[in-house]
Amino acid sequence: MNEIKQYYGQEIQSAYSRWAQWTNGCPALEKMFTVEQFRWESRRFEVGHREPSRRRVVFVNGIVTSFDESVSHAKHLSEQAKGVQVQGVWNATHGFLDDLRESKLNLDRYATPPVRLIHEVFNEFFERNYFGELLLFGHSQGAIHCRNALESYPYRDRLRRISFVGIAPAAYTNIAICKKVDHYVSPVDLVPTIDDRGRKMAQQQDSYHEVYADPNLPKAPLGMLRKWLGETFGQLTSRMRASFEEHGFQHSIYRQALADHLDQFLEGPK
Repeated sequence: MNEIKQYYGQEIQSAYSRWAQWTNGCPALEKMFTVEQFRWESRRFEVGHREPSRRRVVFVNGIVTSFDESVSHAKHLSEQAKGVQVQGVWNATHGFLDDLRESKLNLDRYATPPVRLIHEVFNEFFERNYFGELLLFGHSQGAIHCRNALESYPYRDRLRRISFVGIAPAAYTNIAICKKVDHYVSPVDLVPTIDDRGRKMAQQQDSYHEVYADPNLPKAPLGMLRKWLGETFGQLTSRMRASFEEHGFQHSIYRQALADHLDQFLEGPK
């Protein structure tokens, strides 16, 4: 079992204060680092009206995702299953490069606040539903938080009742940790190639699934990340544009996988 390290806001804030001095007087760098906006604001929310018996669906978003976008993604999940209740963990954004810095820490198995919030969701659900089951979705950096939360969760009996689905994951979860694991990846998306060792593990464990775009289906919303990149670097190349489009949680290439997992989870044996 890998060691998950606690690395919370105060220590990281100190590191960013040094970056702030370095970027002083350079508007472009200040815009990229947004040091003055660095705050730990991650929090939980809930969408959907239909609460299934002894079942819980959870969603954790990736980098550069506003609270409203995270809610939109959770609603997208809920709508795939007739308004099922989804517990969301908003992995707060602090600016593009700040989020990348946090992601690097997370990849190195430093747990930041979203992991604590995921554990809170686990504890509250299983304390009320001892034999219940939980379906956890993690998108992009959210998949790293999910991996870290699962690896550091101390209740082995509960882990056997948690299934995980990674969408465009920035890290991969070992199938030995919980009940079931699946990862869905677009071959043009660059983010799932970051954790190369984890990707090879997932391929060996048959939890790695490539999905392909259908040009006849609608595209996902633009989102904060692509807006920021367009404003900062101008026109994106066609490959970059395809990579970021197919990285989006609401892209049509993931729709069938989301619907299938929700249907199997909610309609399966109680």
